[in-house]
Amino acid sequence: MLLEGHKVQRSHLEQQTQLRASQVARALAAQVSALFSGLDYATRNLASAYEARDMSAFLLAQETLRRTTPSGAILQVAVADSNGKVVYSSLQGTNALAVGIGDREHFQVHKQGAVQGLHVGRPILGRVSQQWSIPLSRALMRNGRFDGVLVVALSPSYLSSFFRDVFGQPNDVVLLLRNDGMYLARSHGEQSVLGTSVPPERQFLTDVSHQYGAYEVVAQVDGVRRYYAWSRTPGFPMVVSAGLDKQAALAPLLPSLKTSLIRNGVATAVLLLGASLIAWLAVQRARGQAQLAERDALLRKLVEQVPGALFQLKRSASGAHSFPFAGAALYQLHGVRFAGSPGDTTDLVPMLHPDDAHRVLHSVQASARYLSPWEQIYRLKLANGTVRWMHGHANPERTPDGGVLWHGYIHDISEERATQEALRESEERVRLTVDAVKDGMWQWDVVEDRLVWDARCQSMLGNGHEKRQGNLQDFYAMVHPRDLERVQTALSSNLERDSEYRQEIRLRTANGGWLWVETRGQVINRDDHGKPLRMLGMHSDINRRVESERLVRALLDQSSAVIFLTSPSRYIVHANDRAIQLFGPLQGQSVRIIHPNQESFERVAGHYPELRIQGWSRSEAQLQLQDGSLRWFDMYGTLLDPEDPEGNVIWTAHDVDDRHRAQTALVTAQQRLLALIDHFPGGVLLDDPKARQIVAANATLFQLLGVDGFSAEKGKGSRAALALLLPLAIREMLLPVDPQAAVQLGTELQFPDGRILEMDQVLLQAQQRSLGRISILRDITESRRRQSVLEQLAATDTLTELPNRRTFMARLTEEFRAVRDGRHPAGAIVMLDIDYFKRINDTYGHAVGDEVLKDLAALMRNSLRITDMPGRLGGEEFAILLPGTEVKQCLALAERLRQSIETHPTQSSAGEIAYTVSFGACVLNMQTRGPDQCLARADEALYHSKRTGRNRVTLWTEEMDKLV
Repeated sequence: MLLEGHKVQRSHLEQQTQLRASQVARALAAQVSALFSGLDYATRNLASAYEARDMSAFLLAQETLRRTTPSGAILQVAVADSNGKVVYSSLQGTNALAVGIGDREHFQVHKQGAVQGLHVGRPILGRVSQQWSIPLSRALMRNGRFDGVLVVALSPSYLSSFFRDVFGQPNDVVLLLRNDGMYLARSHGEQSVLGTSVPPERQFLTDVSHQYGAYEVVAQVDGVRRYYAWSRTPGFPMVVSAGLDKQAALAPLLPSLKTSLIRNGVATAVLLLGASLIAWLAVQRARGQAQLAERDALLRKLVEQVPGALFQLKRSASGAHSFPFAGAALYQLHGVRFAGSPGDTTDLVPMLHPDDAHRVLHSVQASARYLSPWEQIYRLKLANGTVRWMHGHANPERTPDGGVLWHGYIHDISEERATQEALRESEERVRLTVDAVKDGMWQWDVVEDRLVWDARCQSMLGNGHEKRQGNLQDFYAMVHPRDLERVQTALSSNLERDSEYRQEIRLRTANGGWLWVETRGQVINRDDHGKPLRMLGMHSDINRRVESERLVRALLDQSSAVIFLTSPSRYIVHANDRAIQLFGPLQGQSVRIIHPNQESFERVAGHYPELRIQGWSRSEAQLQLQDGSLRWFDMYGTLLDPEDPEGNVIWTAHDVDDRHRAQTALVTAQQRLLALIDHFPGGVLLDDPKARQIVAANATLFQLLGVDGFSAEKGKGSRAALALLLPLAIREMLLPVDPQAAVQLGTELQFPDGRILEMDQVLLQAQQRSLGRISILRDITESRRRQSVLEQLAATDTLTELPNRRTFMARLTEEFRAVRDGRHPAGAIVMLDIDYFKRINDTYGHAVGDEVLKDLAALMRNSLRITDMPGRLGGEEFAILLPGTEVKQCLALAERLRQSIETHPTQSSAGEIAYTVSFGACVLNMQTRGPDQCLARADEALYHSKRTGRNRVTLWTEEMDKLV
């Protein structure tokens, strides 16, 4: 009996030791999974930013990773190109860019396409850092092709030091291994095992079907026999193994067993001594259990220091939930007071955000039903109103009583979400700003010579509304030959010295014409040697401004007055044709050249103080013409910029030497202006709202306005009569009552008969006095009609005249956003596909097959509501968007359409052809993640109809998704 009692005590202590090792292994596996989940999330952000070549977002993501991981955990962030050359490293110095990783395992697996997502590589001794590191790598893609690898180097020493904190005894160890048995970290003796693997007969290598287990073995590393318990890391190809020194674990019991056997042999009859021995053994057993409790307390204390919360959630066979294990951190995350021991979920479930509660609880039920890993990102709404983002994941297992036990981890990701949201809002503000000013953006990857123009740049040139990619030579080919050298010089200067790149140039449009734009840009990234890497810029449409300037200049040159612009030092900057005719070449000359003597020059200079103060000055002066004759002129000077009294001055000089000749010249100038108006290629109207009369108008104007019986001569002065003949909306824009009403540039006037006129207006002012306004009208009806036809052709399938796939997807995306934002009620998507359509083509030919497709399109149009949208996705596959339609209505409509198709054979050129169609339907609601998901689900339901007999309607259910 005594020997049997010793055996029972030893077995019980071994079981307790194995149980503690198993608990430690599973807890650490959950914590390692949480750490690597955060690193996986961080590498996705880094890779996305680098693939978009957005270095500001890349550096922000790198800084976020640094702040959210313990010091020393991350050794390096690096990027290698498609050849394995390191092109970026977070390490200081230039040696980081002088190495390659093309021969490394973590590069080759991505280049060969063997791994999707995060890869945990073999520990390597860094060529730059000269430290052991665990490479966490992710492939970089560009245009669907391999473009390199992002590497985050994790310190195995950090992991090993963390594991050492779990066990105080030097012979207790924790191992972190890859699924192939290679060491990633070891709490003791790390340097001696990195780069090696455990023996291949280990249980977790030979039995890949189990998630955890236990074994007893003598370690080859240090010769210590231990009880080992292992657990696979949820979501990652790694194993955590915890080993407890067998000798140390049995130390409290073995001496007592040995002493007991000796004394039993010497004096088995001494019952009292035997009883005392049994009591002493009980004390030793209690001490062993106390040591186990002490180590469990140490483990619980360590778990509480983890940034997040470990937990065990149990669901009984009756459906009740409770926490066998949960620290205070879990309750702190939920803003609930911890009572000292875990209980049920009553206090925590109400903290789930109302918008996320159903999804989270449903995912827990699904995990319990299928024993699938549980992972969710969701929000908590605490009692004080604060909203926090959480990331939770757990692995379930079936308990002997038929319940489910989850081992999991939850941590707060609010800061990461806030950082991402701030970045997204910043990008959105930039986009909205660019959209508001109607400028186009371009960016140039100088190293790869890749130039991208956005949709606005393309729209300016009439090249559609899609962004375009090219290179610098493509841009030069668009520049007007007279502007090319100037652009090349300015661009080269900016690349070399960061000088301002701002040029007004002409670019070729889609119709072969030229558009004036202001192009400007700046180098925003350079390497350590100052070499430009990336340039960002904008294009502004200045065509109307240039045309306006040319129009003004043309009007100035037609003026009978002498007009010239002088600098503050009284040099002539510009002179109109009249001034050149009278005085000869003036540009760049001193004003002294038109004065007969110094006295006259200084007399006019005496008026400058008055001009600087009040903004204008008027005087008469005798000037010398180029033939030497003298004539008197009425000189009127104004500041070019009223806000700059010391700036340039515009001088207008009227010849008053002969009043008659002056009046004749004025009449001639007026006639020229009227002739210009009469022969202008468009309608011209010069009216004076203050005097309520039309000053001038040409015949083209009245023809464009469709006013019968009006002519340029009859229309003059009849402002009120003309206004009565125009529609109210057009009258208010063309003939505003307020003289100071805002001018209209590029305004489109829509007439009831369908004609569209484009109108530009300019206010005319002189000497701070309003002279009216000039309106120029052009007929753009045919241009708009051609544009409308092209848009219709681009949006329609030419065979069936239904919306094509692009148009249908754009409309589906709009409806999805409206449903998601709560602006529209839930709707539905129906996909349909002709059964055995290939037989029709093979039997009757593709022409007859086309007749069947057109007949089906006609049936769909006649069977649907005006709010529904059918579309042809390709081949014999069609789809229908049903906004605001409930499931029953959707299925009823699809069934009616199916029956109509079945009972209405196509009357084709080859005779009557009967055919059937299979349908798949899916609900479009606020839970839908996107239009592509909704269409994919409808497609799954459609092919479920195909697999189950065809000629039927099937509604998508979640079971279909799980089967797929």
